[in-house]
Amino acid sequence: MRRFSLLLIAGLALVLAACSGGDDAGASSSPSGDAPRTVSATLSDDMAIQLSESDFRVGETIRFEVTNEGAIVHEFYLGDEEEQAHHAEEMADMGMSHDDPNGVAVDPGATETLEYTFGEAGELLAGCHEQGHYEAGMVASMTVTGE
Repeated sequence: MRRFSLLLIAGLALVLAACSGGDDAGASSSPSGDAPRTVSATLSDDMAIQLSESDFRVGETIRFEVTNEGAIVHEFYLGDEEEQAHHAEEMADMGMSHDDPNGVAVDPGATETLEYTFGEAGELLAGCHEQGHYEAGMVASMTVTGE
């Protein structure tokens, strides 16, 4: 009976711990321990990516809220020029399927979230690699400064 009581108490403790998380339970945070800052990214059929902010710090985690205001699928992929080129090749080889920690595909009228931590200083790009979109100018620049 004592063993049953201990198991019951342990189980209840796990349930209470799981239910006690606040709104930011499981969220990534910046090096300062703060919740990630949210930046809006808007994708449109005129082959544009609009960012509400474009200056970030090394080590900072940003929660990108990516909204597709268009009528066709777009994507939001983060990387430098070399990473953008590599991702474009992968997308073409895989028939435009999408499963990447640096990007999200966004259906028309939908919003997706991407959390990203900036690793090094320099220029970073947000691009859409749906067929022909990047080449049509669907890319936005970001500046990442040192700590």
